[in-house]
Amino acid sequence: MQDFDLGHNMEMGGAKKHLFILSPQSFFSKREWVGLQAQIAEYFQIAGAENCQVQVSKYPRNAIGYIRNFAKELEAGVAFRVYAVGGQEILFDCLNGVAGLKNTELAAVSYFSDFFKIKSQLDAPVTPIGIIQCNGNFAIKNCIIGAGAEAADFVHGFLSRLEKSRVLRFFAGRHLNKLFYFIGWILAYANKNIAAKNYKVIIDGASYSDVYQSIVVLNAGGEGAAGAAHPAGAAHPAGAAADSGVPLKVVLVHSAGVLQNLKMFSAFFNGNAFCSFPPGVTVKSGLEISVRSEENIKVSLDSEFFYENQVAIKALPDALLFVNSEQASFAGRRRKDVS
Repeated sequence: MQDFDLGHNMEMGGAKKHLFILSPQSFFSKREWVGLQAQIAEYFQIAGAENCQVQVSKYPRNAIGYIRNFAKELEAGVAFRVYAVGGQEILFDCLNGVAGLKNTELAAVSYFSDFFKIKSQLDAPVTPIGIIQCNGNFAIKNCIIGAGAEAADFVHGFLSRLEKSRVLRFFAGRHLNKLFYFIGWILAYANKNIAAKNYKVIIDGASYSDVYQSIVVLNAGGEGAAGAAHPAGAAHPAGAAADSGVPLKVVLVHSAGVLQNLKMFSAFFNGNAFCSFPPGVTVKSGLEISVRSEENIKVSLDSEFFYENQVAIKALPDALLFVNSEQASFAGRRRKDVS
């Protein structure tokens, strides 16, 4: 894995520039995001239009090109702040756009925000947080492999079917997220090719190879930065906090029988998943993790989904200057192209 340049270590100078990336898929109507775009432009027309640019992301990864081109046009040493306006997907794109760039800051704005919340982030302080490097991508919260990734994908797929109903989607995303994850986990467990797979796992040079149903890597260095660390919210391995000096918590969920899984499901609903049942779960900490499988496996990286047979994960402590003024939960809509 290539070395990562901590982009914020250079001295910043000059007036700060602002780049807003809007995700139309994260709004409930075109009128909402067009209106927000107009409000931002009007504000900076008064405050100084040369310091602002607004772009609309029309398809996945579109934002990365906008950010890179914006950075090329700036004078050396000029700082700029990127605002990911929308759901978790646009935050993922913007993070991968700013990763490694000098003098950059990232702000996450949920799709329930209006211009007044955005304005409050223009001069909000930043906090250095750790991020995850996974193969060629970066994430703030987690990397999930196996049955857990299948369950997270099920949640995304279900919520995407409700995107035309604002009330239903809001209610389901806030109150039924755990239930959807539970159902997705059951469906994944029913598939033995997913629920009992041989993995070669190396954590900081030590081998933990075994048969697992899920492997979850949580970024302790980015906790609280962009919603709950686990896609199901409260089900976070609090028992792993003993190794507080190491940013990555690795949760190895062994393949288990029906009764053991039912116990874990019960703990999941009580917010104690992955730490109440040591016989079925192993929790480790580390800085570099390697996971291999003979077959392609589903990987969820901050709810972006990939298929890989080898995953190299590395902790990057304090690698991102993050604006965190609202502690939002980014349950974004499933991605699709916008014509």
